[in-house]
Amino acid sequence: MACLGNGRMSTADRLAWPNRGGGVSPEIDYYNSKPPLNVWLIALAFKLFGANLVSLRLVSVVSAWLTVAVLQCAAVACLRRTP
Repeated sequence: MACLGNGRMSTADRLAWPNRGGGVSPEIDYYNSKPPLNVWLIALAFKLFGANLVSLRLVSVVSAWLTVAVLQCAAVACLRRTP
């Protein structure tokens, strides 16, 4: 593996990860650590609609629209209470 820089941690890295043994990246794999509900819903969409691009994106699209709907309902309820 190539070594970038002089091999020392910057001050920001030392403050962000104080007990990591001198590495400049955290030991947690953030790329593959997804919430399990998202993975389960995608698997359910694959079972229901087949393994294709549409069923892969369907969970994200439905989740986004539900988020918009919930926020809209909350905003309307909040604005109705305001005198």
